[in-house]
Amino acid sequence: MKKLILILLATVLTGSANAQSSVAIPVGTGAPVLSNIVSTTSCKVYDIAGFNTNITPVYIQVFNTNAVPANGSSPMFSIAAAAGANYFLTFGAQGCDFDACTVVVSSTPNTLTSTATNSSIVAIIKPTR
Repeated sequence: MKKLILILLATVLTGSANAQSSVAIPVGTGAPVLSNIVSTTSCKVYDIAGFNTNITPVYIQVFNTNAVPANGSSPMFSIAAAAGANYFLTFGAQGCDFDACTVVVSSTPNTLTSTATNSSIVAIIKPTR
């Protein structure tokens, strides 16, 4: 996990941080959680990464909301996180604009299905307001 956070910080200090004048910041501690409200206001997201600490695969879902959405909600993005493995979603040096951003662990890929299993979630963002 420390290696993953170092990679994220290296991204901040090199390519992603130079995309705009404001400084990119990591959001999240790396501790296992069910969700991470990354930003309640508009932001640019560059990377989302973490580690699935579970013995089963889960889906990491990204929503354009300022709170955890209800079960059945459709995410903007959903990526598989294999059991006991790192996951990484990057939007490149230009990032992806969000009105707000919440990342949630789900047991299904296409709609949010809350799960009792945790995964670490860290995002690299720049506030745009």
